[in-house]
Amino acid sequence: MNKLFYTELTMGDYKEYSVTLLAGEWSKYRTFSSADEAKRCIATLKHIKQDTALAALEQFMRYGTKNFRVPLSSVIEQGTLIVHQVNCLDGTVSLWYAILEGDCLEHVSEVVCDGIGPSFRWKGSNTYASLNAFIRAHYAAVRPHRKGGNGWKECKAMFNGKWTQLSVLRLTNTV
Repeated sequence: MNKLFYTELTMGDYKEYSVTLLAGEWSKYRTFSSADEAKRCIATLKHIKQDTALAALEQFMRYGTKNFRVPLSSVIEQGTLIVHQVNCLDGTVSLWYAILEGDCLEHVSEVVCDGIGPSFRWKGSNTYASLNAFIRAHYAAVRPHRKGGNGWKECKAMFNGKWTQLSVLRLTNTV
């Protein structure tokens, strides 16, 4: 488990506010001009406590920079097939497929699997601006009480002939 620590240092009239990340064998710290900024960093990055050490380090180092958000088009090629799977309450499995078109996801099909076999439906052309918008729409359609998730962790892309989690590609692949 990764850990974030807030530190406040006072020397005379000088104050320094910092956040330190302990992630596996790495430790990094960042300084901030105010306590509020340092605490906002911790609140924004609280999700990295559960990430791998390398993923936590990457997010921590990018925090506050223009590259904090990673565009999907920098990780996978245009036209790449993406899938999101939801286990429905009735025991079926719903799979939504999309392809990367520009900086958006174009929802192309849906497969519902039950104990008998899959049923396949072509979808109309719905476009989503992000992975999270795509998975929120999927949950709204098949599990309306579920509200959100992390598209990087929940979606997979067809990469080199196999389905690979996008969070892994984000760390290891750059188009």
